Amino acid sequence: MMDFYSKEALENRPAVNLFIHRPGRATAQFVETLMSDDQQVVRTFRRIPSSEQAAFSRHFSQLPGLESGPLIGGIGKVLFYQETFNLLLLFEASGRFLGSYSDIASPLTRRPDGYHLTDWFLDVWIPYFGGLNFLDEDEFEAAISADLLQPDEILTARQTLERLVQEYAAGVYPNSYLS
Repeated sequence: MMDFYSKEALENRPAVNLFIHRPGRATAQFVETLMSDDQQVVRTFRRIPSSEQAAFSRHFSQLPGLESGPLIGGIGKVLFYQETFNLLLLFEASGRFLGSYSDIASPLTRRPDGYHLTDWFLDVWIPYFGGLNFLDEDEFEAAISADLLQPDEILTARQTLERLVQEYAAGVYPNSYLS
């Protein structure tokens, strides 16, 4: 599991841009602290300022285990150059792990302005107490109906979701992707 990094540990690391493209929507840009990039996996971390925690947490408040409103104080990201999903690790400000979230997405690419990926709408949430939850299947179907995704993206997204379900049942996903 990714450590919950201290403010001091984050200060001496470079900031990088992460661009998440979602077809039919504006591209989201995040400024993250780069923890590592070994050309296979990029790891970033962002401590959420206390003044922004309530607003940031509302985005995830519909997820099992987060309905009671724990404030998210940090988010670690594990982004893959060869995989069609990523892992987001959510933490309270105290460092308590809340759960992992995966976007089914294109493999990460690096460009001069930062890191880029395309989110294909389907998501997976695993709260700290376990259980696999599928999210945004309605958005995925709407994107297909609106011709926002290419046929190969649709197929890959569905295959990736099925693979993650199988890997979760086998005890592989998400933990083996965190080491």
